[in-house]
Amino acid sequence: MNASGPKSGRRVRLCLVLHLALSSCGTTVLTWEPSWSAPYASFDERAREKLERVRNHIGRERWEPAWRVLTRMIESDRDNIEVGRMLQEVELELMARGSELDPALVAFAAEPTPEDRSRRLYAQRVQDDPSVAGYVLAARLESDAIAAESQLDLALELDPRCAWAHYGKAHALLRQARRRDRWRLARESLTRALGYEPGHIHARRLEAWMLGQEGELAKAVQALQAWLETTRGDPRVGRGQRIEGEVDLATLLLLAGRSDEALALLRSLEGVEASRARRLALSAVAAHELGDLDASRDFARRAEAASDDPLLALVQQALLDDFAFEDEARAEASWRDVLERAEERTDLGAILQVMRARVVLEQKAAAKGSDER
Repeated sequence: MNASGPKSGRRVRLCLVLHLALSSCGTTVLTWEPSWSAPYASFDERAREKLERVRNHIGRERWEPAWRVLTRMIESDRDNIEVGRMLQEVELELMARGSELDPALVAFAAEPTPEDRSRRLYAQRVQDDPSVAGYVLAARLESDAIAAESQLDLALELDPRCAWAHYGKAHALLRQARRRDRWRLARESLTRALGYEPGHIHARRLEAWMLGQEGELAKAVQALQAWLETTRGDPRVGRGQRIEGEVDLATLLLLAGRSDEALALLRSLEGVEASRARRLALSAVAAHELGDLDASRDFARRAEAASDDPLLALVQQALLDDFAFEDEARAEASWRDVLERAEERTDLGAILQVMRARVVLEQKAAAKGSDER
């Protein structure tokens, strides 16, 4: 390879980073405060203390005490969707562990999974006693996105200003992969949700995710950083959700060419079990971007060992073919395989791998052209 190959490759990378940066310029993310007194999720000081107690129970995997506190809370405030949401999650965890404290679930014991039992229960409840909260909570458990959207439309017939229903509808629309207008309609639903409740913490998280999916990197980074900072210590956000958010932020930073910041953030999560394979795979990419090939290979091997995601395993193989085995033909085939598999998915991690595979393949094509000259 002559000297012009690496320079051409660097130009490809620089052009990509500049394109991403320029496409995101001129945007502003509004600051916001989390809601504690909004409709369907209002908490006084005592109720917030109870939520803290629930979160502490969950952190210690004390699911039954958490269920008892949440059950008492929902009995005194049946329209509180936030409490209902947390109760659903605890109920599912209890059922997965073979425990069903809610006697109403016994009627659906023949259903094959905890999710099926819970879905049938909540659908039956709202059919017997229609309410906004009931429809929203039933929609959360619907495996069919169109059915979920129908439940949320019924909630909006009862209360067109329910931010939770608009937020849920955005989710339901995004799940309908074959619907061509799903992104436009989802944006409209999310805009309505935030218009009625600017401090809706779950809608703000979806906002950051959608910005990242749409390639608005500067706005997505700012939105996710704001969400992580604003919800710090918030009992409505679980530790797993926060870790996922931090890993998503690292992904966005990598896409924006800010590899040093991404790697620093990923290193701060060392020892954390959640999202380990994805975190290590991203660390491999970041270390390679920063020129530390030994660290990149080490992260790649550890990610492959920790992962059950075939896409991550393919990325690790491509990295090893490129830098450990230095097999040019095999590496190119591996990166093309990554590109083909990743383009079928829509998560942020897959988007990063698409971008990475394209850059690597463009570098290889540029280097090959230089060699032929």
